[in-house]
Amino acid sequence: DQRLTEQRKIDQWDVDIKIQSKQLRSGKDFLGDGTVELSGRQDSFDQNFSLNIPGGYVKGRAGFSRDGEGLKGYARLDIDQFDYGILLHRLNPENKTNGLLSAKVDITLSGQNYSRRFDHANGTLDFAIWPKNIEAEVMDFWAVNLFFAILPPLSEDTSKVNCLVSLLDIDDGIMKEEFFAVDSSKVWLNGNLDVNFRDESIDLA
Repeated sequence: DQRLTEQRKIDQWDVDIKIQSKQLRSGKDFLGDGTVELSGRQDSFDQNFSLNIPGGYVKGRAGFSRDGEGLKGYARLDIDQFDYGILLHRLNPENKTNGLLSAKVDITLSGQNYSRRFDHANGTLDFAIWPKNIEAEVMDFWAVNLFFAILPPLSEDTSKVNCLVSLLDIDDGIMKEEFFAVDSSKVWLNGNLDVNFRDESIDLA
């Protein structure tokens, strides 16, 4: 008889899992309902999930497959008016940060292995965040020039971040912004973002 602790190599395996939740709760907070589907094969993996939440939804699909040339995959995400404050409060009850998040992601992935999956990626990544209770002193200090920095403030009110919008395009592992901006109650910041996944460099100006 073979011992239960003996390691055995599995040449072929098939796994299909579906989880459905009619009521997803965190303490007394009702987070919504959702489903998760996982499908695994010897050389591929796919997942599909959806979550209906108060005031919005989160839907996504992702998958990977392996061939002689390396790893290929895809990722799609659709988020509408997701209130991320509930999750932050559960991680840290003292955290008063909250806000809404919307996102659209549609990218294909390609690389030698999982860690290099973005080397030849293509697609789009768009998101918008409307935070609450986030102060913007750091952004204001970086964005304004010395002339404005030495002037008396126009208002004694604390500067707040109103929104962040980013529309990004990825072409063969190079990600550039179509539009990238941060708006606070005192400063409008418009920047340029270049990310090279192959040499792992970031240029933000």
